[in-house]
Amino acid sequence: MKVLAEGLLDSENTKSVIPVLFCFDSNYARCAAVATFSAHINAKSDLKFYWFTTNDVEELALHLKYKLELFGLNITVICTDTKKSIGLWRETHHLTSAMYLRLIAHEYIFEEKILYLDCDTLVLTDLRDLYNVKLLNQEFAGVNALNRASSSLIPGFSNEVYINTGVLLMNLKGLRDGDFTRKITLLYEKYEQQIVWGDQFLINKFAEGNTLLLDQRWNCQFYSNKVKGLDFNKLAQPEVSSILHFIGTIKPWQAWCNPVISNFWWKYARQTKIGDIKQTEITGLEELIALADIEHLNGNYERSSLIKTRAMGILIKKIKDDVQPPSQSATIT
Repeated sequence: MKVLAEGLLDSENTKSVIPVLFCFDSNYARCAAVATFSAHINAKSDLKFYWFTTNDVEELALHLKYKLELFGLNITVICTDTKKSIGLWRETHHLTSAMYLRLIAHEYIFEEKILYLDCDTLVLTDLRDLYNVKLLNQEFAGVNALNRASSSLIPGFSNEVYINTGVLLMNLKGLRDGDFTRKITLLYEKYEQQIVWGDQFLINKFAEGNTLLLDQRWNCQFYSNKVKGLDFNKLAQPEVSSILHFIGTIKPWQAWCNPVISNFWWKYARQTKIGDIKQTEITGLEELIALADIEHLNGNYERSSLIKTRAMGILIKKIKDDVQPPSQSATIT
């Protein structure tokens, strides 16, 4: 195990442009734009962004790129056919095959190293200190995962080091020189049926025993439905967190997310002036109940009660609609 110590930085690398990578499909394209904008607006260093996406998203990605370039952002869009470049690798939970794009980024982007960020992040500070971390013989540096390896079905993970791959410092040159594509493909073939979280398991298994741990401020992970609004406000201070990471299935752009967290995210979204970033509205009882639970968590008991009453009314109506009236027998005279 390698743990980042204070001062383990490349002090000579203070003026170079920092490359930042986002990988996404159509589901996360607009969220990637918001995360990209947050990194730009809070940067002191020069950044250049790589958007690595699928062929079917090219038109949307170029549209979003144009919108952000009005603010002076430097964005390169790279598209690929995942069926050819990755194959039919397993999709899990809410994660699509686009999660595997970071595993082949070294074949398309010829930087020596790069910062990778998930689309469900917001950057609150400059990224220079993160980028300047020295990668010696490591290919990946990251922050320990909030849920660690407990949900992994792949054997042999250390209980001490298991990184969340939503924020990574990646040694692209090392990956190219070390035949990473072949090695990660072999790992996938070996553990395909045991993979739950896709790329995260593969990266941790590949880098096991040779992972550089970063301070948790670089990937402040939390479940949006499990953190109180007051606690989030403390986390969302640049003195505390440099990168916020909204892990789990509930995201800030969804109407059933914690309103405090949603409002914070939408402040960045509105600044992009991208008009087609829309909130995902509530369409089901489960989402409505999730919002009620979050309002209760925040201490908004009256609002929580009102939402639950609304949910109960919808449920009762549904039950009534689903009950078929008994068939009437013919009258015998």
